[in-house]
Amino acid sequence: MIAPGKGRGASVAGCLSAGLIYAGGALSFAGKPASDPQNWLYGLLVTAAFCLLAWFLPDNDRRGTWWILPSLAVLSHVGLLFLWRLAPALFMHQILWLLLGLSLFALLAARLPTILVLQRYKYLLGLTAALLLLATMLFGSDIGGNRNWIVMGPLRFQPSELARLFFVLFLAGFLTDKQATVMQRLPFGRRDFWRPFLQAVSPLLLFWALSMGLLVLQRDLGAALLFYGTAVMMIYAASGRIYYLFGGIGAFAAGALVCYRLFAHVRTRFSVWLDPFQDPYGASYQVVQSLYAFAGGRLFGTGLGQGMPTSIPAVHTDFILAAIGEEWGLLAVASLISIYWLLIFALFQLALRQKSLFSLLVCCGFGALFGLQTFMIAGGVMKLAPLTGVTLPFVSYGGSSLVSSFLLWGLVYAVAKRS
Repeated sequence: MIAPGKGRGASVAGCLSAGLIYAGGALSFAGKPASDPQNWLYGLLVTAAFCLLAWFLPDNDRRGTWWILPSLAVLSHVGLLFLWRLAPALFMHQILWLLLGLSLFALLAARLPTILVLQRYKYLLGLTAALLLLATMLFGSDIGGNRNWIVMGPLRFQPSELARLFFVLFLAGFLTDKQATVMQRLPFGRRDFWRPFLQAVSPLLLFWALSMGLLVLQRDLGAALLFYGTAVMMIYAASGRIYYLFGGIGAFAAGALVCYRLFAHVRTRFSVWLDPFQDPYGASYQVVQSLYAFAGGRLFGTGLGQGMPTSIPAVHTDFILAAIGEEWGLLAVASLISIYWLLIFALFQLALRQKSLFSLLVCCGFGALFGLQTFMIAGGVMKLAPLTGVTLPFVSYGGSSLVSSFLLWGLVYAVAKRS
C-alpha cells in the first residue's frame, strides 16, 4: 500500500513520463515540414497541465487512484502525437478540446463533494439523456452514414457521447431505488407478481426503448450497442440474477438479426467482417488497409513517420490504432490495450470498495461503457468484431469523445474520494 503523499509524487512522475513519450516521438519530425515548433510548446503545455493536476488533485495519493491520471496522460499524449503525424491541421482543435476536458475533469474531481449528490437528480439526468438523443434525431446531420452529429457552423459534436454518461447515472439511481424488485426471482407462473414488477420497472423499460429506438433510427448502431450492453451489465450487477445477463444476450442477438434484415449498412459491415477480401477496393477498403498496416508494422513498427497509414480513410478517427500498429508495432498496440484494461480493472476494483449501491453501480456502469467502447473499436480495426464507428477513448480525434471521457473519469474520482 502506498503511504500518504508518495502516490502524489509518483502520479506527477507518471505524467512527466507521458510528456517524454510525446517529446521522443516528436523528434521524428525534426526538420520536416510538419515539425511546427508551436506543436512542441502545445505538447509541453498539456504535460504541465497534467502534472499540475496530479499535484493539486485532492486525494490523488490514495491507493488504486494515483496511477489513473498518468495512464490518461499517456493515452492523450499518444493521441496528440499521432494526430500531429496524420492530420496536423486538426492538431490545435484537439489541444483545445483536451484542455477543456481536463478542466472539467479537475472541476468534478475537486468540487463534487460526493457522487451521491447526483442520485437525487436521476430522473432529470435520464430526461436530459433522452432529450439529447431526440435533438440529434430532429436536428442532426448525416456524416459517415450516421445521423448522430449536430452541426452549428464550424462546431460539430455528438450528443450521444454525453447522453451515455447521463444514462449510466440515471440507471444507477433507478436500480438503487428498485433493487429489491430486480433482485427477486422471477416466478413465471404467478400473475400477482408480474403486474407490480412491470409497474416498478416501467420507467426503465420506457427510457431504454426510447433510447434504443432513437439510436436505431439514427443508424448509430455502435452507440446503441454501448447503451444496451451497459444497461444489461448494470442490471446484472444490481440483481445478481444470471438470467438477466443471458436474457440480455439473447435479446441482443434477436435485435442484431432484425437490424441485419432492415439496414443495408449493417449487412455490409457484417460481410466486411466475415470476409474483407471479397471487396478489397470497395466496402472493405478500410479494413483491408488496416490489416496491411498491422502486418507491415510487425513487432516494432516501421518508425514514426516512416509508414503509409494515411492511405486508410478516416485513419485519425476510427483507424488510429492501425496507424500506431504500423509505425510503432505490435508491442506498442499491446501496451496501449494493457493500459485500457488496467483502467477498466481499476473501475471494477473501485466498485468493490463501495458501501453505497449507487456508487457501486456507477463504477460498474462506467467500467462496462469504457470497456465495451475500447473493445468495439479495437476489435473492429483488427477484424475481431464488426466495425461500429465509435472512437478509441483519449486517442482518436474527436472533441465530443475526448470531453465525455474526461467527464467520466472526473466522476470516477468523485467516487474514489468517498471510498
